[in-house]
Amino acid sequence: MSNPNSSPPPADLDAWVDAVTADPVRHRQRQVTHILLHAVARTPELRDALYLKGGILMSAFYGSSRQTGDVDFTAAVPPEPFASEIRDNLDKAMTSAAVDLGYLDLLMRVQKISREPGKTFETAQGSALQMTIGIAEKGTGAAKGFDRGQATEVLGVDISFKEPVINVQVLEVGHTEGTVHAYSLEELIAEKLRALVQQVIRKRQRRQDVYDIAWLIQHIALDGTAKARVLDAFLQKSGARDVAVDRDTFEDPEIKRLAQANWHTMEVEIGALPDFDEMYVLVQEFYRSLPWA
Repeated sequence: MSNPNSSPPPADLDAWVDAVTADPVRHRQRQVTHILLHAVARTPELRDALYLKGGILMSAFYGSSRQTGDVDFTAAVPPEPFASEIRDNLDKAMTSAAVDLGYLDLLMRVQKISREPGKTFETAQGSALQMTIGIAEKGTGAAKGFDRGQATEVLGVDISFKEPVINVQVLEVGHTEGTVHAYSLEELIAEKLRALVQQVIRKRQRRQDVYDIAWLIQHIALDGTAKARVLDAFLQKSGARDVAVDRDTFEDPEIKRLAQANWHTMEVEIGALPDFDEMYVLVQEFYRSLPWA
């Protein structure tokens, strides 16, 4: 069991990439994710603004087996001018990072940026950037589409703004590649709990969060102090989105129904799926075990 009060050991991203060499699609996804993380780590304007979270954090640093394609960050800066500057900053950083890591034939460039919500991006309570990064190999037919901004192979990157971030950690990206800021374990769990509750409000289905929370609490022991931090972060995040919660919130059958709706689709990411009801009970019991007043 890991100590929740300390950061995970430095991630060997070369080994993480090589672990899926037999699967060309996953291998390429991890290669370009490695380049992206290295680009963030080596660029102060990006490193100081972005906190890594989500499935890539769980996979690359905590060892979760759930496959994920998109890379998720929370930004610790206002939406502007960050959103207007990120294309140039990231394009330059990714070009240099690819060379640093020896991916000399791999091209990466920001292809599309969508501001959400479009008309109120700067003022909205939960604004976000949804980006696609085009990918191609030099000298291939795909490179022609890449040059036109029409790459068929892309990496998705989502960046959230105005998200309360209470507990963070600094993670080593390998022993020589620098560091990235990331959600702490407690912050990661708190955000996933909040996302499950928000399903009912947003009419969305978040089947991966039940799996991720259950996986984390099965593999990492959280002491009383860690649970208190989870609850504090969860309450602050819920309050920031005007989401009412209490100790009985996860007894709402609608939360469970929405989370279960597409559970079977994770077979593609995981393989043999654990029983949903068992995983949901683990999440319910953990939630009720938090130190509610």
